[in-house]
Amino acid sequence: MMQKQLVKKQNSLIWLGTIVNTHGLKGELRILSNSDDLNKSFKKGTKIFLEKNNVPLIVKNYRLHKNFVLIFFENIDTFEEALKLKNKKIYKEANLNIDEEFYLKDLINATVINDDQKSIGIVIDLLHQIAYESIIVKLFLNEKIINIPLVDEFFVDFDSKKHLVYVKVSEEFINESINE
Repeated sequence: MMQKQLVKKQNSLIWLGTIVNTHGLKGELRILSNSDDLNKSFKKGTKIFLEKNNVPLIVKNYRLHKNFVLIFFENIDTFEEALKLKNKKIYKEANLNIDEEFYLKDLINATVINDDQKSIGIVIDLLHQIAYESIIVKLFLNEKIINIPLVDEFFVDFDSKKHLVYVKVSEEFINESINE
């Protein structure tokens, strides 16, 4: 996803998480990840940038361990080298095809439109679950909070330019969600 050598603007970066510690003696790092797609964010060869540093670290290998991503970078082969990176935030370049892709965090504060083309609420948060992701929506009608799964049955589309989330939810679904 990232092809450029140097990052010119800080706002062109996506925050992936924070290096919270080392893991072992061979330069492996423990990352508390904020990424919604670990395979894209940490695949072999991906360029990762440290905060305020334009020199990329290249992902050599990654794996999951408990709630962390364990990662090896090229040329970070010792505990001492890895320790220097502890508590640093990591980023990757944002190169999205706006017509096809978006990051889940882009849904926050988007207006939610139902299948009747009515604005029903605003996305206030995301819920990460094992089976699927959900958006947490605050309804305009009564300020109640509902959870809408981001699966084909409910999620239609996201217009990143207009900041609109299109969903298929009936009044019955909304009423059942409120009463739970």
